[in-house]
Amino acid sequence: MVITSASARQHGAQPVDAKLTDVSAFGCRIACTESYPEDTRLWLRLAGSMPIAATVMWCEGGVVGCRFDQPIDPRLMRTLIRPVH
Repeated sequence: MVITSASARQHGAQPVDAKLTDVSAFGCRIACTESYPEDTRLWLRLAGSMPIAATVMWCEGGVVGCRFDQPIDPRLMRTLIRPVH
């Protein structure tokens, strides 16, 4: 997987820059400077995607594990896991 730019935003807050470090159709792991409590609702943008609704499952040491509300589109998934050339 390629480490990809991302952002995370709580409702009513400014987006925070992040790096997508792991992804599946059902969730992801991002690295960012913010710390979010478990069950926090976020809007994620992954590689410039439309906002994706997610819930924080855990947060530790600048890494946040999120579960998507709905599985992400297979086309977006292919973009996120493209090989490096």
